[in-house]
Amino acid sequence: MRFYALLGEACDAHNKCMDAKDLRIVRVEAGQRLEHVLPQQAFFPPDQDTTLPGDIRVVKPSVYSTGRSEAQKKFAASFLKHVGVRPFDAKAVIELRLSAYDKPPKKLKLDRDYFKDLKQFIASWAKNPNDAHLFQNRYFLLGKSNDEVLFCWCAASDLCLDAPYLDTGLAALTSIHKKRVLWPNCKNQLNETQLKNFVEFLKAIGVLYGLSIEKVGIHSNPNSQKLLQSFGRRIRKTSSGIHEDYSIDGLAACRICVISAAADICLW
Repeated sequence: MRFYALLGEACDAHNKCMDAKDLRIVRVEAGQRLEHVLPQQAFFPPDQDTTLPGDIRVVKPSVYSTGRSEAQKKFAASFLKHVGVRPFDAKAVIELRLSAYDKPPKKLKLDRDYFKDLKQFIASWAKNPNDAHLFQNRYFLLGKSNDEVLFCWCAASDLCLDAPYLDTGLAALTSIHKKRVLWPNCKNQLNETQLKNFVEFLKAIGVLYGLSIEKVGIHSNPNSQKLLQSFGRRIRKTSSGIHEDYSIDGLAACRICVISAAADICLW
């Protein structure tokens, strides 16, 4: 505790920063054993009496909460927080479940545990929308495989949303957006409320649900010079002039013509 307190005081009182994420510096209780683990592997015990999973490593209380010196206890706990020790709470439970999907499972087999996880993720996000970032870049979603029969594990950024979840038409535009279509069979495992929340959840974590029309420079348009020259010398440029152009990523490769009018954009 004195060692942790010294390091905590260096952080709090003297603004000395340290990178300890690769140091097995946190003493934990793992069952009946004592271990030293990486900070991100350790947790403060929950505030309420909770039965913890057997693989959860809890910081040994005596290293930050015993003794007479309140200053030492304060600095020791502060150090542990600085290096990444977290409370074991609902958010930690979700992060631990998500860690099981850091590497896509090899077996293309779904069971009740997967859909239990999926429902838990949806419910957690519904209560804490600001935690959407926790679910990004995690391979826990399912996309149609190339043969349209099986599925493959995907991150949110790999997928697009279409029927039967939301009629977007994106399934017909995979040559533009280069994403897989979300596997349709998940719908059968969700009730009406869960399905509605699932669609909003997917939108929030980065699944594509519409083509994005982006503003681009006019000089990227191959006809820009021709259009400018067509004005001739009768047009005088002014400071209030507007030069704008718009595009959709991947549009040129698909040879889709875009005609823009004052208020409409037509694709065919």
